Amino acid sequence: MWVAMGNAEHAMYVPVYGPVNEVSAPYQVMGNQYRPDSAYWTIRQVSALSEINRDLYGTYVREYFDREERQMIQDQKDIDQKIIQAGKQSPEAALDYATKISLAYQDKAYKEAQVIGAELNTYFFDMSGDDAQRKLEKGKPYIPSLLGEERAKEIYEERGINQGGASQPLEKPGETGSTIKGHWAEAIIRETKGLGLVEDIEQFQPNQAISRAEFAYFLVTALDLKAGDKTPSFIDVTEATPHKEAILRAASLGIIKGRGQGIFAPNDQITRQEAMVMVQRALKLSEGGGSLKAEEIQDILGKFADGQGVSDWAKEAVAYTVQEGLIKGRLDGLIPLGKITRAEGLQIMVRLEDR
Repeated sequence: MWVAMGNAEHAMYVPVYGPVNEVSAPYQVMGNQYRPDSAYWTIRQVSALSEINRDLYGTYVREYFDREERQMIQDQKDIDQKIIQAGKQSPEAALDYATKISLAYQDKAYKEAQVIGAELNTYFFDMSGDDAQRKLEKGKPYIPSLLGEERAKEIYEERGINQGGASQPLEKPGETGSTIKGHWAEAIIRETKGLGLVEDIEQFQPNQAISRAEFAYFLVTALDLKAGDKTPSFIDVTEATPHKEAILRAASLGIIKGRGQGIFAPNDQITRQEAMVMVQRALKLSEGGGSLKAEEIQDILGKFADGQGVSDWAKEAVAYTVQEGLIKGRLDGLIPLGKITRAEGLQIMVRLEDR
């Protein structure tokens, strides 16, 4: 069974494998008044804002949901087989596994609706500004950040809009079509051949935010890590998942542990603090050590204006990788929840190899 909340036109359908009366907490929030912790109101908000202008507001919300739904359909055969295998152990095991998957998909739909809802609100109020702002932004659609920077560039090009928002022809790419020529990381990319992330390094897309799967691939490849003794299993890592082997190898070593309920989220953009945690765990395996005292952690993070914004589970890793010079703060701080570009990810790997 596939279900959606709010208006299905601008909501994500998710499969329900287990009992439909078992739902995650946000879906249990009742009431006819808006509450930010309610899945219904969060998803309904996305629907309502998308329908204000289906072309500019809703088109790419629907595109993102379509993409995710196609992926879930693609994963369904693999999940069905896992449920069957669990059923061979016992009906209870199959039910538990099916319910676990259903809850994970519900949480995914809710969390992504939160992201899109927040962005849509900002977009809506920006477009409702003064006449000068509206004229500048005319024709510029809302594009969910979850679609990624590369797709956003394609959309701007399709609509003949530059990234500043003005409606005019985009600048044509250079004769070589290179995405790295003149980039600060061009030499690194050429020397390392982009660690084999793409067949043609000219199309490395250095400013593209790196995904969790790609970062796992970078670590496993750069450090030549062999599989560990753990047997990982993620419900969203299937045969069709890019860098599947690298993800499972990193997980077998305890370098990655997922986001709970069997979810790894391979296509999500990795945050800076998530990357630092993975790097520290990899170093503990290859070098030993990698630990800091509480006072040392506090001292290092205290040098940054946003140091206290680092999640508790990531504080030691962030402090350690900064201390070791593997990851450096930006002008505006550590930005623990910010994204890491492919170029930055590659630079981290070079620093690891140079140790």
